[in-house]
Amino acid sequence: LPLLSRRQRQMCIRDSPERPVTVSEMARLCGMNSTLFSRLFTRETGERFRDYILRRKVELARPMLSDTGLSLGEIAFRLGFPCERAFIKAFKKFGKTALWAYNRGIIQC
Repeated sequence: LPLLSRRQRQMCIRDSPERPVTVSEMARLCGMNSTLFSRLFTRETGERFRDYILRRKVELARPMLSDTGLSLGEIAFRLGFPCERAFIKAFKKFGKTALWAYNRGIIQC
């Protein structure tokens, strides 16, 4: 029995990307403690919950970077990052393409 369906995992980010999603919140929704949820999530998906959340946010950022006139700071805010620097760090880790490839200037926060 899967912990969360792929659709449920995607929805926890897509529907409210600016809202922090915590392991304890997801564990409670699944009726288990945080440790067990984390262990099962990693076993089922092959990645830690936190990394999954960051990777999904970076995936959501791609069209925002190329299709909108939003600044990096605005995109970071809309995706729930505490500052632009945190967004840049996550993009560097999970983006597979450098931010400059989107013809954006990188502003430090």
